[in-house]
Amino acid sequence: MAVSVRLGFLLLLSASLFVMDTTAQSNCFSDLTNVVGNESIVVDTSVRREYILCPETMFETGFVDINTGQISGMFPLLMKANSTVKCGEDGSRSNNCIITGGDLGVSLQPFNTLTMSIDGAIIQGVQVIDILLQPFSIFSLFGSIQFIDCAFKDSVSEPNILIAGAAGTLGTQSGRHLSRHRHLVTIPEGWRGRQHQQQQQQQQQQQQALVERKLQASRLLEVVFTGCLFEVSGFF
Repeated sequence: MAVSVRLGFLLLLSASLFVMDTTAQSNCFSDLTNVVGNESIVVDTSVRREYILCPETMFETGFVDINTGQISGMFPLLMKANSTVKCGEDGSRSNNCIITGGDLGVSLQPFNTLTMSIDGAIIQGVQVIDILLQPFSIFSLFGSIQFIDCAFKDSVSEPNILIAGAAGTLGTQSGRHLSRHRHLVTIPEGWRGRQHQQQQQQQQQQQQALVERKLQASRLLEVVFTGCLFEVSGFF
């Protein structure tokens, strides 16, 4: 059974997360919560950021309280547009940066309504292994994100990849999940007649189709996997 998780804690990130200055302490991140904390305070996403994960590190993510949406333990990986997260200086999977153990692995969604784009984001050399609910999920984002030399293995969840609230492409398969803008239909008074009602409904349908075409054109999500490994040996 597929399990869908939307985290309710994101609006509190900037106030609740400790932000680590890697230049003062080390040259790499050993805790994803600190990556998320740094991203949460980024305002100008046109400036590219790079986060280097420490090689030979197990990033054991925490667990989601289904009642509050709060995370107990390390955050999953979240990022904004034009950010790069890579394993080691060269971004190689062989450096063994492993996200594992918790409910979520890579969970991409808007930090707020002003950060709906994930365009230009890159995740390189990261392995996601033995995640319980969602190894990789994207909610309500648009733009293009690349996964390079990553691995998704041995998670027992179904599906292993979850994309919702966006129109776009995934790998070589195309799927469209366009959120509809619903309008209330006002029923005309009796003197206007059935024909007028039908005309209103037709106009509304035409307007709805136009809105959807515009959204589809401007808010596509593209997820590109290059040289990535997918292995599932859990329960089915």
